[in-house]
Amino acid sequence: MYGEAGWDNLVAHWQPREDPDTDQCLAEVRALLPKLAAVHAFSWGPDGYTERLALGAREDLWRPLFGLLRDAEVMLEFVQDDSVDAVLRDAETLRQFAAAS
Repeated sequence: MYGEAGWDNLVAHWQPREDPDTDQCLAEVRALLPKLAAVHAFSWGPDGYTERLALGAREDLWRPLFGLLRDAEVMLEFVQDDSVDAVLRDAETLRQFAAAS
């Protein structure tokens, strides 16, 4: 995949679509390895950007993804209600997922 672009230093960032299918996400991330540099972590419902969920609401997605993310940077993005409390809650969820992988 990366060879087709003709750049040895090409890296990728990945983020889920709205209401993503876990198996499809895992396949996408596997296809980007080992050149996956960063992952944007958030959980959206079926309505996408307008339906922001707690990161833990998609544990079915994020737990297995963390099992694949060895060298990628994970950035928390798009928290529920844009609230500070949601940032703190989701940051703790990220720590738990990372520690379990």
